[in-house]
Amino acid sequence: MSQFVHVDPGHRRNSARKSRQEWDKWKPIIIEKYRKMALKDVRVSMEREYGFSATKRQYGNTIQVIWKISKYKKKPAPGESRPNVPPPNNAVPAEEGSANRGTLSHNCPAALPGEPSTWVPRLDCADARARHLCLSETLLAFGDSRYSFVINSALWNHALWDEESLVAYSVACVRTAQTPADAKQARYMVHASTARLPGTDDENCWVTWLFDLLCAQTYVWGADVSNGLDQIVAVIVELILEDDQGRDCLKRLVPRGPFLDIPVYILLRSALVWYNSEQVEGEIDIPAMMKQFLGQQPAFFPYGLDYMETDPLLAIDCLSSCLTWCTVTLESCDSPPAVPGADGNPLTEVYIVLCTFWQTWMSAPWAVNVMPQLGISAIELLSTMVCMIMSAATQSVNPSSPVLGRALAGAHALWNMSPRDFIDRFLGQVWATNRRLMALPDDAQGSHLQDNAVHAEMIEPFRRFVAQSLGIDDLPVLERGSLVYPMVLAG
Repeated sequence: MSQFVHVDPGHRRNSARKSRQEWDKWKPIIIEKYRKMALKDVRVSMEREYGFSATKRQYGNTIQVIWKISKYKKKPAPGESRPNVPPPNNAVPAEEGSANRGTLSHNCPAALPGEPSTWVPRLDCADARARHLCLSETLLAFGDSRYSFVINSALWNHALWDEESLVAYSVACVRTAQTPADAKQARYMVHASTARLPGTDDENCWVTWLFDLLCAQTYVWGADVSNGLDQIVAVIVELILEDDQGRDCLKRLVPRGPFLDIPVYILLRSALVWYNSEQVEGEIDIPAMMKQFLGQQPAFFPYGLDYMETDPLLAIDCLSSCLTWCTVTLESCDSPPAVPGADGNPLTEVYIVLCTFWQTWMSAPWAVNVMPQLGISAIELLSTMVCMIMSAATQSVNPSSPVLGRALAGAHALWNMSPRDFIDRFLGQVWATNRRLMALPDDAQGSHLQDNAVHAEMIEPFRRFVAQSLGIDDLPVLERGSLVYPMVLAG
C-alpha cells in the first residue's frame, strides 16, 4: 500500500451574527416560543412576526449554550444527585435483596412491531451469553435488527456492573431499535448505563457526548422526533466551534479508548446529517468535520492523517490483518458451505461469503484486537470487510465467475489500494451499513423502512445456519413477509 496524502479540512462561510443586545431584546419571546415549538419553527416564527432573522445554529447556540435553556433533562452536573430514571413498562427491576439484584426482567420485543414475543434468550451461563452475543452481532450484520435487539437488551441485564459491556450493549440497542417501544427501552438503558459509568459527566470527554447522542437518537426513533432533533442541535452547537476566521472547528475532547472510535464516528456523522437537515442556511461541512474527528483519534494523533505516511495502519492493524486472513482463507477454500434453503439469489452472495468465513473466524488472531482498536465487534469488522471485498469484486470481475473466485479477486483489489483509500473505503462501508440510523419511522408500518428492505425469507436460511452452528436451536423464525435490511455494498 502506498502513502496517504493529507487533505486540509475545508470551511464554510460564516453567517452574519447578531449582537448580544439584539438577542436579549427578544429573549422572553424566543424562550416562550421555544417552550412550545421546535427550534426550526421558532426561527421561522420570529422572522415572520418580528423580522428577526438568524440561522438555526445561532438560535441553538444562543438558547442552549448562552442562555442555558433546554427542553429536555440533561445529566446532572458533577456532585449533583442523578434522577431516578424509571424503566420502561416491559423492564421490571428485580426485587430488593434478591440474588439477581440489579438485573431487569424483560418481555422481549416481537418479530412484528407492536406484538408481544414469548421468546427469551437462555443466558444462564457465561458460555451461553458469549454464544448469544455472537449470534446477535451476526443477526445485525444479516439485517435482522429485531432479534439482535431482543438478545442485546437481555445481555444488557447481565452486564450492569461491566463498564465496557454496558457501553457496547447500549450502543447496540440504540442501533437496532425498530419501534417507539424499543426506543423507550433503549433510552432507559442509556440513562441507567450513564448512572453507573464514571466520567459521563465530564463534557471534555467523548464518552459524555456519546451517551448524549445515543439518548437523542432514541427520541428521533421514538414518539418525539422534534425533541430528539433539538437535542442533536444542542450537542452539535457545543461540539462545533468557530475560530477567529469564522471556520468550523471540532472541539478537542478526551478519546474514549479505541484507537479509531467507530461508534462515535457513526453517531457524530449521523448527528451532523440530522443537524444539516434542520438548517436553512449555514450548513456544516460534514466531510471536513469528520476529517477533523479522525485527526483527533489516537490512531492518527498528533499528526492527523499524515501519521499514516510513516507506518501504514500501525495503530489499527486489525484492518490489514483481517484482510490478510480473508485472502488466505479464500485461497484455501474450494467451495462455500452448504446453507440449506438458500436459493441462489444474487443478493445473498455476500451472505454466502460471510458464512464461508464463519467456521474459523473466532480463532483468527486479529479478532481480539478489534474492540480495543475500533470499538466494534470482530463480527462487525468481518461483515464490513466482506462487503468491501464484494464491492471491489463487482467493479472488476466477471459476475458469472464463481462467487468465491470473485471474492478473492475483490480481496486482491483492496490490497492494491493506498492506505488512505483503504481507510476511506472502510469508513464509507461502515457508514453505508449504519444508514438505518437516518431512517425516520414509517407511521403506517411502525418500523424504519428503507428502499433496500427485503422480505425476511431471503436471510432466514443464513440465520438458521449461524444459530445452529452456535448450538442455539430456539431462535424464532422471522415472521413471513416481515422486512429486514440486507447487507449493503458501498460504492
